Amino acid sequence: MDMVRKYSFTPADRYRDAVEASGLIAPRDRIVVGVSGGADSCFLLHALLAYRKRWELSLAVAHMNHGLRGAESDREETFVADLCRRWALPFRVERWRKKKDGSVSEESARDARYAFFEKVCRETESGKLALAHTRDDDVETILFRLFRGSGLSGLRGIPAVRPLGLYQIIRPLKEMDRETIRETLKREGIEWCEDGSNQDLRMTRNRIRHQLLPLLERSFNPNIRKILTQLGKNVAEDYAYLNHQGLAAYEKILFKEGKERIVLRRRPFQTFERALQKQVFREALRRLGTDMDRIGYAEWESVRSLFGRKSFRVTLPGPLHFHGTPTKVVFTRKI
Repeated sequence: MDMVRKYSFTPADRYRDAVEASGLIAPRDRIVVGVSGGADSCFLLHALLAYRKRWELSLAVAHMNHGLRGAESDREETFVADLCRRWALPFRVERWRKKKDGSVSEESARDARYAFFEKVCRETESGKLALAHTRDDDVETILFRLFRGSGLSGLRGIPAVRPLGLYQIIRPLKEMDRETIRETLKREGIEWCEDGSNQDLRMTRNRIRHQLLPLLERSFNPNIRKILTQLGKNVAEDYAYLNHQGLAAYEKILFKEGKERIVLRRRPFQTFERALQKQVFREALRRLGTDMDRIGYAEWESVRSLFGRKSFRVTLPGPLHFHGTPTKVVFTRKI
């Protein structure tokens, strides 16, 4: 299909344009758009194209070919490349290299994807990375993290804005639902690629999407998606305050900070409430470029149990080394 010839995409008509209403796009923004070829990312790209001239946007497209679905992954790459060629958009693609033993983890794939996106932002001198996560993705993420025993940080859902190194990730479709997006694309005659792996019920997220959520809507509450969305927003508000308090506490007990090593004063740290200790711990990890979400509840409790000792040493994911002396707690990350 000739997408340029048939293009008449005007998302502001019926839905008052979630992209514009999100407030995440400003005139003359330089934006990298993460496009997988699926419905959501195609909607996002076409919505931004609809505003490109009016807002003087500079757009580039980044596509990560994880190579996990063989020919299907390659077809998606070709589809996105053709789309960019028709719209004269700068296009960057990267093929993910799996580990030598052939193993695949969601975490390693995600890390590779975001490292690639950050590189494209740098190469194109773009300040923002636009991703096409929707309200449905948010709901599914909240449930997924709930089953993994997440705390407040995870139950916030997917943030509309978050940093990516020197750049900013934005999710302009976060208030839109998947059904509305597909209906709009069909009405406008815009094609997209269907990811066959989204039907694989061996994956927890797919079971949440295709089995659990329909069951909850049918047998418990037809408004469950709305309720979970509101839960995420409420938690995000409360967490923002807790995070602010944690940052202030971190600065108060900071002794020394570098790219690979952070030293905190131990005695005041141990006087903090448990929730504040966790936020200070999280802030130290964030500044060292790792993520508290990689540390489960059991690991965190094990770390906390060490505070009663005069000295201790432990290795955490990252790789992060954490040790204590009678007066200091030290975080060291090997880069």
